[in-house]
Amino acid sequence: MIGQNFYHVDHVQCRKCGKVLDQSKILELGDDIYCEVCFESECDLGKNRCGYCNEEIFGDLYIKALDKVWHPNHFFCSYCGCKFSEEQPFFEIDGKPYCEEDYSRLFSKICQGCNEVIDEDFMSAMDMHWHTKCFKCHVCDKSLCDEAFYCIDCELYCEFHYQEKENLLCAHCNKPVDKRYVFALNKRWHPNHFFCDFCKTVLYTNSGFKEYKDKPYCKECYIRLYG
Repeated sequence: MIGQNFYHVDHVQCRKCGKVLDQSKILELGDDIYCEVCFESECDLGKNRCGYCNEEIFGDLYIKALDKVWHPNHFFCSYCGCKFSEEQPFFEIDGKPYCEEDYSRLFSKICQGCNEVIDEDFMSAMDMHWHTKCFKCHVCDKSLCDEAFYCIDCELYCEFHYQEKENLLCAHCNKPVDKRYVFALNKRWHPNHFFCDFCKTVLYTNSGFKEYKDKPYCKECYIRLYG
């Protein structure tokens, strides 16, 4: 028996949502019974509950923000806990307020080049972001917004300086090498640029050559000059 009414055990249900109720958690409104959530909804009790502590707010001293009401001392940054003044801006994420500094630090895009918050046009690559003015070669500062670029250890390089850093430039002309090259003296060379430093005869690694002060020589010139 509940109130003046009798119920089968499996008929003790919330009048609104139909949830079967534990008799210790039954709330009555008139001749009907409700679960706690629906009871508050029917009585409109939740409209003045603090958005932080969920306790009821009495009187007119409260803050209204983010479609909620708050005890004045409970409206603060969800990260650092600083209380908001009347003039202080705040930002919302998932229904929680954040101060400007923490919102920027926690949720804004940060430029990989200058480490500042991005609030204007930006470029993205490999899950990182740059101001357009910061999207440039780490060595020569050439803008890479409309150029081929390479990223090594989070730093950007134009094609030339990437080749240079990775030792992919011809040791003679200092220009990028393609798929055909000679590797000698721990360097790459265009095939027609690997020649004797004295007589300029093109050298072949399988026919042998000599090295002096990091320069290649044919056997004849090496013997004549240094032998």
